Parts: sequence; structure tokens; C-alpha cells
Amino acid sequence: MVVRKVMPWSLQRGIILKFDEALRRPGILREQRGRGACVVCAQQFWKHELKQLILFTDPGETELPKQDHVAPTEQERLCDLLGVARYLDRWRHINESDIAKAELIASSVMHPFLPHRVLLHRAALSDDLQQPQTVCTPCRRALLSKPLALPKHALANDLWMGRCPPGLMDIAEGTQRLLPMVRACVQVTVLQPATADRTQRQKGMIGNTIFVPQATPSQVCKVLPPPMEDVQEHLTFVLVDHEKRNLSTAPLLRAPRAEYEAAVRSLQERSLYYKDVEVRVERLLSEEGDPILLDCVLETDGESALARRLSQTGPADAQGQDAGESEEEESRDGLPVVEDAGILDGF
Repeated sequence: MVVRKVMPWSLQRGIILKFDEALRRPGILREQRGRGACVVCAQQFWKHELKQLILFTDPGETELPKQDHVAPTEQERLCDLLGVARYLDRWRHINESDIAKAELIASSVMHPFLPHRVLLHRAALSDDLQQPQTVCTPCRRALLSKPLALPKHALANDLWMGRCPPGLMDIAEGTQRLLPMVRACVQVTVLQPATADRTQRQKGMIGNTIFVPQATPSQVCKVLPPPMEDVQEHLTFVLVDHEKRNLSTAPLLRAPRAEYEAAVRSLQERSLYYKDVEVRVERLLSEEGDPILLDCVLETDGESALARRLSQTGPADAQGQDAGESEEEESRDGLPVVEDAGILDGF
């Protein structure tokens, strides 16, 4: 028999009073629900979770605002920790690239009272910098501490990325795969025909791409795109129940010459690591005129051991394991033994 306890009237009364108090607050529950961003870390929160804080105050002002504010005595430290000068000193390759430096400066604002630029989320800033700005609770806590501390997730804490360069926007997947100068993993992508069972198709958390870490990374490429032999060592497409000659026009395998050259030029303008890289766009097509990545495609039958090992029917399924199979075995010495994945055995 289940005994149900009745909620005490005193507790009910307290809940009703709190609800009534919340309803009487002007505009709190009447505001339209939405998302807002913190000006310091650029993270999004529900608007009612954000706080108001005056970031910039006059160091020589004796009359302080009534709202929460960063103290005038902390303004120099604010400019030091959130300043562009500190960021350029830590990331010198940005300072040595005029384009990257201009992008960083464009993401900052000039302190209204001091000759320093501060790195903030400009899209979330109000027009009047002397007015309260929206900040999240962790950033507010750090900025109001004594002494002022650098917020953990602030853009100025080595988390600024800037806008995506025009040459790298919306580029083909084949172009993306041929841009890295160094590769630390072998990437295996399973390509399946449209007739594949719905549970086998790539969607949601059903993974069809496997990354196999390497003990040592590849050599640094001095010429892009890399030679075909190097590409085949680190990129493999497993084509199940299909012929790869039908993929000659697949966007996944193509890297248009003009697009690839523009992407590399964009990286050379912004990164010292790409500055001396030679570009040979003629490598993007084989002698037969097929995409360079077409040679990385491995055909296999749907019932082959390789296809069964790479297939995954759900997010909880492990590669190449049955439902009742344990992930680890115990050796004779009692130590755990992990079975070799063997993903590359059939290549």
C-alpha cells in the first residue's frame, strides 16, 4: 500500500507567494523569450540569464555610477588583460600579417577614456560604450573581482577566431581535405549507395567516418596539394556496393582548381606556416582527368568483412563488435587486452 504524503499548507503558501511576487515584477515574465550574447566571451545565453555591467569608467572620475561597474582604478588592468596589444604579443604571427592584424583590430573597440583597444564581441555591444553592457555571470564575477581577473572564456583569453576568410568560405569537401600541411590521423570515410538501409545511412550520431591516430605525424608539405602517394596514405574512401567510376563528378572528391588556389592564397596571406608553400593546381586532376581523390576510393562488397567491420547501425554500437561482445578481454595475467581494430587490414 502506497502512503501519499500531503504537502504542508505552509509550503504551499510559500510557493504561491513566490509565484505571486514573480508576477508582480514589471516586464520580467512579459519579455519575449530569446537568446543574447555576452560582450566579453561571445557565448550565447537566455536573455534573462545575462547581467548588466558598465565596463568603461573614467579613471579620473570621483562620482561613480550606481549600477554595477568596473572600478575606475581597474581600467588600466582591464585594458591590459582584454587589450589587443597583449593578444598581438601572444600571437605574433597575427602581428606579422597585415590582413590578420586588421581583422583583429576590427573586432575590438577603443576605450572611451584611455588610448587602448579592447577585444570584445562588437555585435553585442551597445552604441554608447559608457552604458551598461550585457555580460554573463562568470565574466561579470571575474571583472568585479579585486584585483580584476581575466574571464576564463573571454575572447582575449586566446579564444578569438575572427571571421572566416572569403577564400575559405563554403569550399568543397575535397578542397578541405587537401589543405592541411601535416596529417596526424588516417581518415576513413564509408560511402554508401542511396539504396542502403535507412539504419545504415550517415545521419545524426551514426558515424561513417573513422579517424585512426598515427604514432608520428606526416612530413610537412612544402607543395600543395600533396603528392598522390601521400594522399592515399592518409585518406581512404570505402565504397560499398558501387563502382567508383560513377563518382567522377561527386563533390566529395572534387577540388576545383580556382577554389583550391584561392583557399591556399588566403592561408598564405594570414599564416606564416603557409607563406612559403608552393601551389601546383595541376595535381588536382589525374592523367585521365578524374578528381585526384578518386584514386583514394576502395571498392568493396556489402557482405565483405571490411564493410561489416566499418558499418555502424547506431550511436552505441562499437566498430566491428557484436551486441553481446565485450570491449575488453582479460589475458592470462589478468591485464586488460584491447582487440586491435584492424580497420586498415583490408586496404
